[in-house]
Amino acid sequence: MIETPRGAEAKIAYDRATRTFGYVRPLPVGMTYPYDWGFIPSTLGDDGDPLDGLVIHQAASAPGIVIKCDLLGALRVKQKDSGGEALRNDRYVFSPHREDAAEPVAADRVPDDLRREIEQFFLSSVLGTGKT
Repeated sequence: MIETPRGAEAKIAYDRATRTFGYVRPLPVGMTYPYDWGFIPSTLGDDGDPLDGLVIHQAASAPGIVIKCDLLGALRVKQKDSGGEALRNDRYVFSPHREDAAEPVAADRVPDDLRREIEQFFLSSVLGTGKT
């Protein structure tokens, strides 16, 4: 399920209690989401939230859209919050199923420079949040 569409300059998140999407915070100056950001319904990570990640595709979307995807890869993330507490908060990279995308990305065809750029996005997107 998409939470924050690509091109957004702010993080948007789904609130399970109210069943609404809401503004969370702006990204650092000059940053936008390079691809759609979303989560896998009915999952739960160590941080208490559903497992989440980027969906690499070129179509326009919006919060609440469900896209059937294949897993391309994962970044193993150990995150520290502003209090110094460490927890595992992995990030995943997805590609829409072939029938749901004009040109789906295959895991064996993700260029190395794109892999590095995605990793850098994850590192940069938490600036100013107290997370490392």
